[in-house]
Amino acid sequence: VKVLGVVALIDEGETDWKLISIDVTDPLADQMNNIGDVEKHFPGLLKVCLLTSIPLSYSFREGHRMVLDLRRRRQVGRNAAGCSIGFMIRLKACPSLLFLEGTASKTLEVFLLLKTAEMEAIATVEWFRIYKIPAGKPANQFGFNGEYKDREYAHNVIEATHDFWKNLIKEASPKLNTECFVEGAAHQATHQSAQAVLDASAAPAAASEIPSEVDKWHYIQA
Repeated sequence: VKVLGVVALIDEGETDWKLISIDVTDPLADQMNNIGDVEKHFPGLLKVCLLTSIPLSYSFREGHRMVLDLRRRRQVGRNAAGCSIGFMIRLKACPSLLFLEGTASKTLEVFLLLKTAEMEAIATVEWFRIYKIPAGKPANQFGFNGEYKDREYAHNVIEATHDFWKNLIKEASPKLNTECFVEGAAHQATHQSAQAVLDASAAPAAASEIPSEVDKWHYIQA
């Protein structure tokens, strides 16, 4: 992917950067070089969109159809175009723009921006602000008043986070488990130690039933 910009989410008091990028195989990737290009080529996309977790390996194009369960956030189907993941939505436009979330202590998550013909969309920043309120948590805040920062700023964030991670894996007594295969890490993993973790894990069980409360709708007062 090509990084275009970043927005600073303050999630329960912790900085949680959201990177905006585009799939390098997208037909417009060569014309997308900074955050301003998003508004130029896809006006309103960052302001009006739906957000859902999706595997990075999939590529979506205008006119494709995809099965999504936005409330349960789980894969439930696949269509002939190879698009995966309850209900059918016709994509009005989908230029493969992605949100990437990654910190030293979190697994990389990928979010796909969708503009749909049949559903009212939610502003990106507003969605991140309110999405934890139904669980009884306060609204999230944003640095820079929710302003998207440019590509250079985003790369500085990536480099700084990467430096923190490199220092973390070199600590002799880290607070987190930093065992890994990276050269120079203080706690080197081995194939034997990795296999031991798998062997000690519980055997796969049947999938649990999805609780009915996931279908509950919440109305948030702005």
